[in-house]
Amino acid sequence: MIKIFSTKQFFNITTTTTKQFFNITTFSRPLNCYHQYFNFSTITTNNNKMKFSYPETRRDDSVFDIFKSTEKGSVKIYDPYRHLEDQQSPETKNWVDEENKITRSFLDQDDTSEKISSEIMKMLNFERFEWFRRRGSKLFFSRNPNTLNQNIIYLIDIDQITMSKDGKSSAKGFEKAIEFLNPNTFSKDGTWSLKSFNISKSGDHVCFSYSKAGSDWEEISVKKIITTNEIKTNKDDEEEKEDLKKKNCLHYAVVDLPDSINWCKFTSIRWDENESGFVYNRYPKPEKLSDDDKGTETDTNLNNKVYYHRLGDANESFDRLVFECPENPHWIFGSEFSHDHRSLFISASRDCNIEHNLYVIRNFQEAITNKSPFKVEALIDNFDACYYYVTNNNQGEYFFLTNLSAPFNRLISIQLKEDQPIISNSKSKLIYKEIIPEKDYLLESISRSSQEKFYVTYQKHVQDIIEVYNFNGNYLKEIKLPGPGSCSLSATEYHDHIFLNFSNLVSPSVTYYMDSKDDQLLLFKEPHIQGFSSSDYQCKQVFYESPKDKTKIPMFIAYKNTTDITSGNAPTYMTGYGGFNISYTQSFSVRNIYFLNKFNGIFVIANIRGGGEYGRAWHEAGSKKNKQNCFDDFIGAAEYLIKENYTNQNKLAVRGGSNGGLLMGAISNQRPDLFKCVVADVGVMDMLRFHLHTIGSNWVSDYGRSDNPDDFDVLIKYSPLNNVPKDSNQYPSIMLCTGDHDDRVIPAHSYKFISELQYQLGKKVNTPLLIRVDKDSGHGAGKGLSKQNNEIADIFNFFSKVLNVKLNF
Repeated sequence: MIKIFSTKQFFNITTTTTKQFFNITTFSRPLNCYHQYFNFSTITTNNNKMKFSYPETRRDDSVFDIFKSTEKGSVKIYDPYRHLEDQQSPETKNWVDEENKITRSFLDQDDTSEKISSEIMKMLNFERFEWFRRRGSKLFFSRNPNTLNQNIIYLIDIDQITMSKDGKSSAKGFEKAIEFLNPNTFSKDGTWSLKSFNISKSGDHVCFSYSKAGSDWEEISVKKIITTNEIKTNKDDEEEKEDLKKKNCLHYAVVDLPDSINWCKFTSIRWDENESGFVYNRYPKPEKLSDDDKGTETDTNLNNKVYYHRLGDANESFDRLVFECPENPHWIFGSEFSHDHRSLFISASRDCNIEHNLYVIRNFQEAITNKSPFKVEALIDNFDACYYYVTNNNQGEYFFLTNLSAPFNRLISIQLKEDQPIISNSKSKLIYKEIIPEKDYLLESISRSSQEKFYVTYQKHVQDIIEVYNFNGNYLKEIKLPGPGSCSLSATEYHDHIFLNFSNLVSPSVTYYMDSKDDQLLLFKEPHIQGFSSSDYQCKQVFYESPKDKTKIPMFIAYKNTTDITSGNAPTYMTGYGGFNISYTQSFSVRNIYFLNKFNGIFVIANIRGGGEYGRAWHEAGSKKNKQNCFDDFIGAAEYLIKENYTNQNKLAVRGGSNGGLLMGAISNQRPDLFKCVVADVGVMDMLRFHLHTIGSNWVSDYGRSDNPDDFDVLIKYSPLNNVPKDSNQYPSIMLCTGDHDDRVIPAHSYKFISELQYQLGKKVNTPLLIRVDKDSGHGAGKGLSKQNNEIADIFNFFSKVLNVKLNF
């Protein structure tokens, strides 16, 4: 399950973490006559009250399903808008155009969106670095020099960078780097984006994957880095030699290899020991899906498989099958080589829970060299816990981050001797040694360096802590962070160099450097945002009681020093997620700062149950039969803000995405009196059919599934599509946002929900019930800067009109 507001680095491939590698933290009828199905939508104004004439979306009341219910036996549920699940039909496309017209007619009464977009883009016009990765003397980094749609990946020799002697100012020399990979050249409109970036041990090869129009489908390509000397000795063509020299910076030049791999999704790419190829996973090519239509399909993704690709082979058709499990077609695999490349670990996830099975191939290199069969041994085969490989030593001791008998996680080691067969934990009790015991707060991730140290990131009350241990589990020290906030740490067994990014709600992301020999935190790169100072803002954490069971819930509140937070009238923008074991940690956003400034408002994160903030128990308390706790917790957050005089119902806007979009739909139905303004991004709105599309079957770990009678009785009570209040004369002003290439939460979730809202309430309430469908956009990851900016400008415009906040430009 995706988290579209994740604070962790997407490309941190050297850190073992409890986060899922697939985050969520989308019947055709012929259109005989356009006017038969649609009335042109209009908005009229009278005495500052809006009147809406929505498109008359065709209802087919002959469509229904029969569900088994433990409480009620057989239950008939009608689904009159199922035809909107065919998003490629002319009828659906015309419907989208009509809905977008009415949304634009509301937003474009004036030029507010345009002005907001322009101002935010000016704020974003600063140099920013996202991540750094080192291999030998090669340093790769992600940088946006100003307002490009996508970050550019650069390469530089580490000797060309000069660090300050006192470690208190940014390193210099980055202007000497060469442009290694520029995703902005993939497409003119910036809708193609980098998904993963995988560097070989030597740093001589990189394979990367990219997606188109926001789809989850990935294509893999490969680049090779060569030195100036290699250019002279290996190239006979003088023109090509000169071209390469233009691209190289003192030492390096980049060569595109012909390898191209298609039909990957949620893929895990790992280089082999000799850098002659890599392991990855992909799905079979869908029969009826063309390359241009990727992201518009709704078919379930089945039969994920692990393959080996040898460099020089043109495409995936040449690749060798390494691992599959045809008897479990919904499983998704990940792979990881051991530190010494003697073992290949393959994890098998059956859903979005972190618990997984673990298989080992110990003859990988022999099988590749001799073309002999891979010998697969099951180490974990009963999904009893998660086992994330961290590293191993020369004595056959393999270290794993696990939640085995430890809901807050711990580090254990398992002895795997080469001359002894592996016996799975279902056949023999797993023998392990505890290295770092569980604490009473969350162990989030573990990295290692070449100094045989563990760098352990803990999360205590949703604030990160980093501690250092040796391989025996002995505590060495705590790395003092700049303050309360969240961080991502990049370390590898290949060298001593560690990079750490730190930020919070009011402090931009800063990169620090540590040498693992002394673990001294030194400033490496910090951004400079014109006219911005963190000291002008405050961020505090409070705890409130959930209204029904009185559970203590943490909440972050950020505001400008000059904002009156005691008047009960501050415009407030609150968000939450509450699902899939994903912690909603602090991260800096220029757009959120813009809200604080422009609205003189408050930004709030409610860390509701269902996430990973307090380990397994916190997640389970907001999952399946306990899902209502998420909605109660969020409602309690709103009530707390009003009770404590931060804001009032008429100044409260809420927004959430994906699982958080489901949250928005549910709380709007359950408490339409409490929220003035709601924005639901790419939400899961049809809880009875989500498991039938693309990757949705994996979400049953959090939601259950409607073909289970017990689960049905839970889902039917909160499914947004099935709980629209039919007789209410009150409902929040709501705008659903989705993308027509979202193949994770298919846009039909939003299409059907807004259609039901407009049908049931369109003539009963004066509040806008709108949907914004972005063309050539997906679930959110990799969305270009211009699209992000246009979207948030429309959302803030929506906020201002609904909350009646006059914005001064």
